[in-house]
Amino acid sequence: MQSRNKFFSILLPLTALFCSAPGHAALFCVNSVAGLNFALAASQDNGQNDQIDIVAGSYALNASGLQFVSSEANSLTIFGGYNADCSQLTTAVTSLNGGSINQVLRVIQSSSATAASIHIERITFIAGKTGVDGGGGLFATAQSGEVRIESNRFLLNHAENYAGAIYINTGGLITLRNNLFYLNSALQMGVGELQTSNSVAYITGNTMINNSAATVTNGIGGLYVASNSGTNFWLSNNILWNNNANGGVDLYAGASVILRNNDIGTSAFVMPNALSQNNQSVDPDFSPCVGLLCSSFELKRGSPLVDAGSDNPPNGLGSTDLPGKLRTIGPHVDIGAFEEDVIFANGYEGGPF
Repeated sequence: MQSRNKFFSILLPLTALFCSAPGHAALFCVNSVAGLNFALAASQDNGQNDQIDIVAGSYALNASGLQFVSSEANSLTIFGGYNADCSQLTTAVTSLNGGSINQVLRVIQSSSATAASIHIERITFIAGKTGVDGGGGLFATAQSGEVRIESNRFLLNHAENYAGAIYINTGGLITLRNNLFYLNSALQMGVGELQTSNSVAYITGNTMINNSAATVTNGIGGLYVASNSGTNFWLSNNILWNNNANGGVDLYAGASVILRNNDIGTSAFVMPNALSQNNQSVDPDFSPCVGLLCSSFELKRGSPLVDAGSDNPPNGLGSTDLPGKLRTIGPHVDIGAFEEDVIFANGYEGGPF
Protein backbone atom coordinates (compact mmCIF):
# COMPACT_ATOMS: atom_id res chain seq x y z
CA MET A 1 0.00 0.00 0.00
CA GLN A 2 1.19 3.45 -0.92
CA SER A 3 -0.19 6.52 0.86
CA ARG A 4 0.79 10.14 0.72
CA ASN A 5 0.22 13.31 2.71
CA LYS A 6 -1.19 15.65 0.08
CA PHE A 7 -2.81 19.04 -0.02
CA PHE A 8 -5.17 18.94 -2.98
CA SER A 9 -6.65 21.84 -4.92
CA ILE A 10 -9.29 20.92 -7.47
CA LEU A 11 -8.25 22.00 -10.94
CA LEU A 12 -11.01 20.34 -12.93
CA PRO A 13 -14.09 19.10 -11.04
CA LEU A 14 -13.90 15.32 -10.58
CA THR A 15 -11.19 14.99 -13.21
CA ALA A 16 -7.85 16.09 -11.80
CA LEU A 17 -6.37 16.76 -8.39
CA PHE A 18 -3.05 18.53 -7.97
CA CYS A 19 -0.57 19.29 -5.27
CA SER A 20 2.93 20.67 -5.16
CA ALA A 21 5.11 18.37 -3.09
CA PRO A 22 8.37 19.17 -1.33
CA GLY A 23 11.46 19.16 -3.52
CA HIS A 24 9.80 21.01 -6.40
CA ALA A 25 7.68 18.08 -7.58
CA ALA A 26 4.10 18.30 -8.82
CA LEU A 27 1.64 15.43 -8.27
CA PHE A 28 -1.56 15.02 -10.26
CA CYS A 29 -4.39 12.56 -9.62
CA VAL A 30 -6.42 11.96 -12.77
CA ASN A 31 -9.67 10.11 -13.44
CA SER A 32 -10.73 11.35 -16.89
CA VAL A 33 -9.31 12.04 -20.33
CA ALA A 34 -9.89 15.77 -19.78
CA GLY A 35 -7.97 15.59 -16.52
CA LEU A 36 -5.13 13.67 -18.12
CA ASN A 37 -4.83 16.21 -20.93
CA PHE A 38 -4.85 19.02 -18.37
CA ALA A 39 -2.11 17.37 -16.30
CA LEU A 40 0.08 16.73 -19.34
CA ALA A 41 -0.31 20.33 -20.52
CA ALA A 42 0.40 21.75 -17.07
CA SER A 43 3.48 19.56 -16.67
CA GLN A 44 5.14 20.81 -19.84
CA ASP A 45 6.24 24.18 -18.46
CA ASN A 46 5.62 24.34 -14.69
CA GLY A 47 9.31 24.17 -13.77
CA GLN A 48 8.92 21.02 -11.68
CA ASN A 49 9.38 17.28 -11.82
CA ASP A 50 5.92 15.90 -12.53
CA GLN A 51 4.12 12.71 -11.57
CA ILE A 52 0.71 11.92 -13.04
CA ASP A 53 -1.20 9.15 -11.24
CA ILE A 54 -4.14 7.71 -13.18
CA VAL A 55 -7.11 6.07 -11.49
CA ALA A 56 -7.73 2.52 -12.73
CA GLY A 57 -10.31 2.31 -15.51
CA SER A 58 -10.73 2.42 -19.27
CA TYR A 59 -10.15 5.74 -21.03
CA ALA A 60 -11.30 6.21 -24.63
CA LEU A 61 -9.19 8.95 -26.20
CA ASN A 62 -11.74 9.67 -28.92
CA ALA A 63 -10.80 12.62 -31.15
CA SER A 64 -7.11 12.81 -30.33
CA GLY A 65 -4.28 11.07 -28.54
CA LEU A 66 -2.26 12.35 -25.60
CA GLN A 67 0.82 14.56 -25.93
CA PHE A 68 3.59 15.98 -23.77
CA VAL A 69 6.33 18.20 -25.29
CA SER A 70 8.77 19.95 -22.95
CA SER A 71 12.11 21.74 -23.10
CA GLU A 72 12.50 21.84 -19.30
CA ALA A 73 15.17 19.93 -17.39
CA ASN A 74 12.58 18.02 -15.36
CA SER A 75 11.24 14.49 -15.27
CA LEU A 76 7.85 13.12 -16.26
CA THR A 77 6.43 10.07 -14.48
CA ILE A 78 3.08 8.46 -15.36
CA PHE A 79 1.65 5.66 -13.20
CA GLY A 80 -1.60 3.74 -13.69
CA GLY A 81 -3.62 1.46 -11.42
CA TYR A 82 -4.57 3.81 -8.57
CA ASN A 83 -7.70 3.83 -6.44
CA ALA A 84 -10.23 6.67 -6.60
CA ASP A 85 -8.16 9.29 -4.76
CA CYS A 86 -4.72 8.01 -5.80
CA SER A 87 -3.83 7.15 -2.23
CA GLN A 88 -3.21 3.48 -2.97
CA LEU A 89 -1.98 1.34 -5.84
CA THR A 90 -4.28 -1.50 -6.86
CA THR A 91 -4.02 -4.46 -9.21
CA ALA A 92 -6.77 -3.00 -11.41
CA VAL A 93 -5.89 -1.90 -14.93
CA THR A 94 -5.56 1.59 -16.39
CA SER A 95 -6.28 1.32 -20.11
CA LEU A 96 -5.71 4.10 -22.66
CA ASN A 97 -7.55 3.30 -25.89
CA GLY A 98 -6.71 5.04 -29.15
CA GLY A 99 -9.74 3.55 -30.93
CA SER A 100 -7.54 2.52 -33.90
CA ILE A 101 -7.52 6.21 -34.87
CA ASN A 102 -4.85 7.98 -32.81
CA GLN A 103 -1.39 7.39 -31.40
CA VAL A 104 -2.08 6.81 -27.70
CA LEU A 105 0.76 8.81 -26.10
CA ARG A 106 3.52 11.01 -27.48
CA VAL A 107 6.24 12.23 -25.08
CA ILE A 108 9.12 14.47 -26.20
CA GLN A 109 11.80 15.72 -23.80
CA SER A 110 13.93 18.17 -25.80
CA SER A 111 16.16 19.37 -22.94
CA SER A 112 19.75 18.10 -23.08
CA ALA A 113 19.77 17.64 -19.28
CA THR A 114 19.91 14.08 -17.98
CA ALA A 115 17.21 15.09 -15.49
CA ALA A 116 14.70 15.31 -18.35
CA SER A 117 13.70 11.67 -18.01
CA ILE A 118 10.56 9.65 -18.82
CA HIS A 119 9.08 6.90 -16.61
CA ILE A 120 5.83 5.13 -17.54
CA GLU A 121 4.42 2.23 -15.55
CA ARG A 122 1.25 0.09 -15.23
CA ILE A 123 -0.57 1.37 -18.32
CA THR A 124 -2.35 -0.66 -21.01
CA PHE A 125 -1.81 0.94 -24.41
CA ILE A 126 -4.51 -0.42 -26.69
CA ALA A 127 -5.57 0.19 -30.30
CA GLY A 128 -3.25 3.12 -30.96
CA LYS A 129 -2.48 4.03 -34.56
CA THR A 130 0.08 6.25 -36.25
CA GLY A 131 0.99 7.02 -39.83
CA VAL A 132 4.30 8.61 -40.74
CA ASP A 133 6.23 8.11 -37.51
CA GLY A 134 6.48 5.13 -35.17
CA GLY A 135 4.87 4.01 -31.95
CA GLY A 136 1.15 3.47 -32.36
CA GLY A 137 0.97 2.94 -28.61
CA LEU A 138 3.87 5.05 -27.32
CA PHE A 139 6.33 7.44 -28.93
CA ALA A 140 9.00 8.61 -26.45
CA THR A 141 12.16 10.62 -27.12
CA ALA A 142 14.68 12.31 -24.86
CA GLN A 143 17.97 14.05 -25.57
CA SER A 144 19.93 12.66 -22.61
CA GLY A 145 17.44 11.48 -19.99
CA GLU A 146 16.53 7.90 -19.12
CA VAL A 147 13.45 6.39 -20.71
CA ARG A 148 12.01 3.72 -18.41
CA ILE A 149 8.99 1.70 -19.52
CA GLU A 150 7.93 -0.91 -16.96
CA SER A 151 4.98 -3.26 -16.33
CA ASN A 152 2.82 -2.05 -19.22
CA ARG A 153 0.70 -3.88 -21.79
CA PHE A 154 0.77 -2.99 -25.49
CA LEU A 155 -2.16 -4.55 -27.34
CA LEU A 156 -3.44 -4.14 -30.92
CA ASN A 157 -1.43 -1.01 -31.70
CA HIS A 158 -0.51 -0.27 -35.31
CA ALA A 159 1.91 1.90 -37.30
CA GLU A 160 1.44 2.29 -41.02
CA ASN A 161 5.20 2.72 -41.38
CA TYR A 162 7.38 1.33 -38.56
CA ALA A 163 7.30 0.44 -34.83
CA GLY A 164 3.77 -0.76 -34.22
CA ALA A 165 3.63 -0.60 -30.42
CA ILE A 166 6.56 1.47 -29.19
CA TYR A 167 9.26 3.82 -30.44
CA ILE A 168 12.02 5.04 -28.09
CA ASN A 169 14.97 7.23 -29.03
CA THR A 170 17.26 8.75 -26.41
CA GLY A 171 20.85 9.65 -25.76
CA GLY A 172 20.41 8.24 -22.26
CA LEU A 173 19.61 4.92 -20.66
CA ILE A 174 16.73 2.75 -21.84
CA THR A 175 15.01 0.42 -19.39
CA LEU A 176 12.28 -1.79 -20.86
CA ARG A 177 11.16 -4.22 -18.15
CA ASN A 178 8.28 -6.62 -17.44
CA ASN A 179 6.06 -5.49 -20.33
CA LEU A 180 3.75 -7.44 -22.65
CA PHE A 181 3.58 -6.80 -26.41
CA TYR A 182 0.77 -8.73 -28.11
CA LEU A 183 -0.94 -8.43 -31.52
CA ASN A 184 0.77 -5.18 -32.50
CA SER A 185 1.54 -4.59 -36.16
CA ALA A 186 3.37 -2.33 -38.61
CA LEU A 187 4.85 -2.30 -42.08
CA GLN A 188 8.11 -3.03 -40.23
CA MET A 189 8.89 -3.73 -36.56
CA GLY A 190 5.61 -5.02 -35.19
CA VAL A 191 6.77 -4.65 -31.58
CA GLY A 192 8.82 -1.53 -32.10
CA GLU A 193 12.17 0.20 -32.29
CA LEU A 194 14.61 1.15 -29.52
CA GLN A 195 17.50 3.53 -30.22
CA THR A 196 20.07 4.96 -27.85
CA SER A 197 23.51 6.52 -28.12
CA ASN A 198 26.26 7.23 -25.60
CA SER A 199 24.58 5.03 -23.03
CA VAL A 200 23.24 1.50 -22.53
CA ALA A 201 19.90 -0.29 -22.83
CA TYR A 202 18.45 -2.97 -20.54
CA ILE A 203 15.58 -5.06 -21.90
CA THR A 204 14.50 -7.45 -19.16
CA GLY A 205 11.61 -9.79 -18.46
CA ASN A 206 9.36 -8.85 -21.37
CA THR A 207 6.97 -11.06 -23.36
CA MET A 208 6.68 -10.23 -27.08
CA ILE A 209 4.25 -12.62 -28.75
CA ASN A 210 2.24 -12.74 -32.00
CA ASN A 211 3.20 -9.30 -33.28
CA SER A 212 3.63 -8.85 -37.02
CA ALA A 213 5.17 -6.91 -39.92
CA ALA A 214 3.36 -6.51 -43.23
CA THR A 215 6.62 -6.50 -45.22
CA VAL A 216 6.71 -9.83 -47.03
CA THR A 217 10.49 -10.14 -47.40
CA ASN A 218 12.89 -9.70 -44.49
CA GLY A 219 10.23 -8.23 -42.23
CA ILE A 220 10.77 -7.53 -38.55
CA GLY A 221 7.67 -8.77 -36.82
CA GLY A 222 9.27 -8.34 -33.42
CA LEU A 223 11.80 -5.88 -31.99
CA TYR A 224 14.46 -3.75 -33.67
CA VAL A 225 17.33 -2.37 -31.55
CA ALA A 226 19.79 0.18 -32.91
CA SER A 227 22.65 2.46 -31.89
CA ASN A 228 25.07 4.74 -33.69
CA SER A 229 27.74 4.60 -31.00
CA GLY A 230 28.49 0.98 -30.21
CA THR A 231 26.04 0.94 -27.32
CA ASN A 232 25.39 -2.43 -25.72
CA PHE A 233 21.83 -3.72 -25.54
CA TRP A 234 21.48 -6.23 -22.68
CA LEU A 235 18.54 -8.56 -23.23
CA SER A 236 17.76 -10.80 -20.25
CA ASN A 237 14.83 -13.11 -19.44
CA ASN A 238 12.72 -12.11 -22.45
CA ILE A 239 10.32 -14.14 -24.61
CA LEU A 240 10.31 -13.13 -28.29
CA TRP A 241 8.17 -15.74 -30.03
CA ASN A 242 6.01 -16.09 -33.12
CA ASN A 243 6.54 -12.50 -34.30
CA ASN A 244 7.64 -13.71 -37.72
CA ALA A 245 4.59 -13.56 -39.96
CA ASN A 246 5.51 -13.16 -43.66
CA GLY A 247 8.97 -14.59 -43.08
CA GLY A 248 10.11 -11.94 -40.62
CA VAL A 249 12.13 -12.26 -37.42
CA ASP A 250 11.54 -11.84 -33.69
CA LEU A 251 14.71 -9.80 -33.07
CA TYR A 252 16.73 -7.66 -35.47
CA ALA A 253 19.94 -6.10 -34.18
CA GLY A 254 21.48 -2.91 -35.46
CA ALA A 255 23.64 -2.68 -32.34
CA SER A 256 25.82 -4.80 -30.10
CA VAL A 257 23.54 -7.26 -28.32
CA ILE A 258 24.29 -9.36 -25.24
CA LEU A 259 21.72 -12.12 -24.74
CA ARG A 260 21.21 -13.86 -21.41
CA ASN A 261 18.51 -16.38 -20.53
CA ASN A 262 16.11 -15.42 -23.31
CA ASP A 263 13.72 -17.47 -25.42
CA ILE A 264 13.99 -16.12 -28.98
CA GLY A 265 12.43 -17.79 -31.98
CA THR A 266 14.29 -16.14 -34.87
CA SER A 267 16.79 -13.31 -35.18
CA ALA A 268 18.87 -11.42 -37.73
CA PHE A 269 22.26 -9.69 -37.46
CA VAL A 270 22.78 -10.79 -33.87
CA MET A 271 26.55 -11.20 -33.70
CA PRO A 272 28.15 -13.77 -31.37
CA ASN A 273 29.15 -12.26 -28.03
CA ALA A 274 31.27 -13.96 -25.37
CA LEU A 275 29.01 -12.51 -22.65
CA SER A 276 25.85 -14.15 -24.05
CA GLN A 277 24.70 -17.33 -22.32
CA ASN A 278 21.81 -19.67 -21.43
CA ASN A 279 19.50 -18.74 -24.30
CA GLN A 280 16.78 -20.99 -25.73
CA SER A 281 14.62 -21.22 -28.82
CA VAL A 282 11.66 -23.33 -27.71
CA ASP A 283 7.86 -23.11 -27.57
CA PRO A 284 7.18 -21.17 -24.33
CA ASP A 285 4.27 -23.48 -23.44
CA PHE A 286 1.83 -20.88 -22.12
CA SER A 287 -1.13 -21.77 -19.92
CA PRO A 288 -4.56 -21.69 -21.60
CA CYS A 289 -6.16 -18.27 -21.57
CA VAL A 290 -9.87 -17.62 -22.12
CA GLY A 291 -11.32 -14.57 -23.86
CA LEU A 292 -11.38 -12.72 -27.16
CA LEU A 293 -8.34 -10.65 -26.25
CA CYS A 294 -6.70 -12.58 -23.45
CA SER A 295 -3.51 -10.81 -22.45
CA SER A 296 -2.27 -13.18 -19.77
CA PHE A 297 0.72 -15.27 -20.80
CA GLU A 298 1.37 -17.27 -17.68
CA LEU A 299 3.65 -20.26 -18.24
CA LYS A 300 2.56 -23.81 -17.57
CA ARG A 301 4.35 -25.36 -14.63
CA GLY A 302 6.15 -27.72 -17.00
CA SER A 303 7.36 -24.97 -19.35
CA PRO A 304 11.11 -25.00 -20.00
CA LEU A 305 11.08 -21.27 -19.17
CA VAL A 306 9.96 -21.68 -15.54
CA ASP A 307 12.86 -21.01 -13.14
CA ALA A 308 15.13 -20.58 -16.17
CA GLY A 309 15.84 -16.86 -15.95
CA SER A 310 18.83 -14.92 -14.67
CA ASP A 311 18.24 -13.86 -11.05
CA ASN A 312 20.65 -10.93 -11.26
CA PRO A 313 20.42 -9.36 -14.72
CA PRO A 314 22.09 -6.01 -15.35
CA ASN A 315 19.90 -3.23 -13.93
CA GLY A 316 17.79 -5.65 -11.92
CA LEU A 317 14.56 -7.63 -12.21
CA GLY A 318 12.05 -5.22 -10.74
CA SER A 319 10.17 -6.21 -7.58
CA THR A 320 7.03 -7.63 -9.24
CA ASP A 321 5.99 -9.25 -12.48
CA LEU A 322 3.49 -7.64 -14.85
CA PRO A 323 0.31 -8.64 -12.93
CA GLY A 324 1.91 -7.63 -9.61
CA LYS A 325 3.08 -10.95 -8.17
CA LEU A 326 6.55 -11.23 -6.66
CA ARG A 327 9.08 -11.23 -9.47
CA THR A 328 10.67 -14.43 -8.16
CA ILE A 329 8.45 -17.29 -6.97
CA GLY A 330 10.35 -20.52 -6.63
CA PRO A 331 14.06 -21.31 -6.95
CA HIS A 332 14.72 -18.83 -9.78
CA VAL A 333 12.96 -16.15 -11.78
CA ASP A 334 10.93 -17.22 -14.81
CA ILE A 335 11.57 -16.02 -18.34
CA GLY A 336 8.99 -13.51 -19.62
CA ALA A 337 6.74 -10.89 -18.03
CA PHE A 338 4.67 -13.34 -15.97
CA GLU A 339 5.92 -15.28 -12.97
CA GLU A 340 4.41 -18.76 -12.64
CA ASP A 341 2.77 -19.37 -9.25
CA VAL A 342 4.17 -22.54 -7.66
CA ILE A 343 1.59 -22.82 -4.86
CA PHE A 344 0.00 -25.76 -6.64
CA ALA A 345 3.24 -27.23 -7.98
CA ASN A 346 2.25 -30.65 -6.56
CA GLY A 347 -0.42 -30.85 -9.24
CA TYR A 348 -3.40 -30.36 -6.90
CA GLU A 349 -5.69 -27.35 -7.02
CA GLY A 350 -6.46 -27.49 -3.31
CA GLY A 351 -8.06 -29.99 -0.96
CA PRO A 352 -8.37 -32.71 -0.08
CA PHE A 353 -12.13 -32.15 -0.21
